[in-house]
Amino acid sequence: MHAFRLTTRFTGLLRALPADRRGATAVAAAFTLPLVILLSLGAVELGRVVWAQASINHAVKETARFAAVRGAASGAAATEAQLEAMALQIAELPADTLIPAVSWSPDNVPGSTVTVQLQHTFSPIALPFAPDSFTFSSTASMTIVR
Repeated sequence: MHAFRLTTRFTGLLRALPADRRGATAVAAAFTLPLVILLSLGAVELGRVVWAQASINHAVKETARFAAVRGAASGAAATEAQLEAMALQIAELPADTLIPAVSWSPDNVPGSTVTVQLQHTFSPIALPFAPDSFTFSSTASMTIVR
C-alpha cells in the first residue's frame, strides 16, 4: 500500500511538471545572456577596429597632402622626421602601436611622388579568445606640387 501511494504521488508530480512554469525565465536568461554579452563585446571591438583603421587612413591622407605642398621648391620643405611625427599626431592612437614611413620617388622636388605609410598594431581588449593583435596599414601617395 505504501508503494502504491508513492507511485501515485510520483506520477502526479510528473503530470504537473509541464504545467509548472516557475523558473522558465531564469533558464531562458541563463541560455541567452552569455550570447548577448558576447555579441555586445564583439560590437565594441568591431567599432574599435573601424575607428583605428579610419584614424590611420585619415593620418596618412593628411600627411601626404601636407608633404605635397611642402616640397623642395616650397621654401619650407618638410623632412621625413617632421612628416612621421605629423602622421603619429594626427592618428591619435598610442605611438608605441604605430610605425610610420615616408618616402619620395625619386626625390623631394615638384613632379615627384611622396608616399606615406602607417602601420598600427591593434590589440583587442574585450574579447579574450581573439588573437593577441592585428596589424593594419594604410598608404597614401601624392604628387609634389611645390
